[in-house]
Amino acid sequence: MRSIFRLFLTLMFLLPVLAMGKGASSDPAVDVGIYINRINSLSYKEGTFNVDMTVWFRWKDIQIHPDKTFALKGAIINARRDEYSGAISGTDTQWAGVDLVATVHNAFNVRQFPFDSQKLLIQIEEIEQGTDVIQYRLDADNITLNKNLEISGWKVVGDQAVVAERKYETNFGYVGKADAQTFTSSQLNYEIQLERISPMSGLKLIIAPVVAILILLLTSLLPTTQSARFGVGTTVIFALVSSHYLVLTQIPETNYVTIAEQIVIFGLLQSLVYFIVTVYAFNAHNRGDNPLHQRLDKLLAAFLGVTDLVFAGYLLTVIL
Repeated sequence: MRSIFRLFLTLMFLLPVLAMGKGASSDPAVDVGIYINRINSLSYKEGTFNVDMTVWFRWKDIQIHPDKTFALKGAIINARRDEYSGAISGTDTQWAGVDLVATVHNAFNVRQFPFDSQKLLIQIEEIEQGTDVIQYRLDADNITLNKNLEISGWKVVGDQAVVAERKYETNFGYVGKADAQTFTSSQLNYEIQLERISPMSGLKLIIAPVVAILILLLTSLLPTTQSARFGVGTTVIFALVSSHYLVLTQIPETNYVTIAEQIVIFGLLQSLVYFIVTVYAFNAHNRGDNPLHQRLDKLLAAFLGVTDLVFAGYLLTVIL
């Protein structure tokens, strides 16, 4: 009788432990992949682009649902369609696919605008479970770049997918565990590298200020007494200011000067020198000091020509 009683007590203690062990996640690994169907509406000014893509997950533990607990970081999901979620036929492996259409915020580097290249970053992150429950693993064998992916004005030159851990220095108020002061989640980072299809797309934006700068050089060859020396110079300044406004409507505020802005600033500085020297030369001519005003005209033309060549060499170095 005592033996039976001891056996009963043993079972009373062991059964809950066995039940807890059976319910625990045995394999936190979740294979994750992504396929881009379409990208459009790149906006430097808004810092966004639109993407149509498919994300999939493959895992073993039936107690988790990574297709339900992920987020597209830094993005607004405009449409979502769950393709399928369940076991792969004839296996104990779970699979789920999700079609997404989203507006993604992206940090565009416009330092070399309009001759820039860009990187588009898409981040898929598990937001409910830590890495002890769900840990992404790159499905490298099945992630491929869409060969038919076309983005207006751009060519896709490559892609890169990396799985990483994202550690937050907070537990977001979840105090179930006294020692849980941080939260670490799993994240898929997918990057697409872009280049301009042709330099002509950039030249279209800078052709106006470049022509204005060259006209300024040609006008400096006219005699000081020609009224065009002042009239054309004023027109050049208006053209440069208009070009700068056009550039500012396409790019965000930055703490650096883009190539397009450098061209405009260069032209404005040349215009300032042009007017200062022209006024001095005109006054010298009115005083009857012809040698001085002729020398000033030659110096101005030489200054504009040399600085144009130096700046053109600098631009070629930066662009190429």
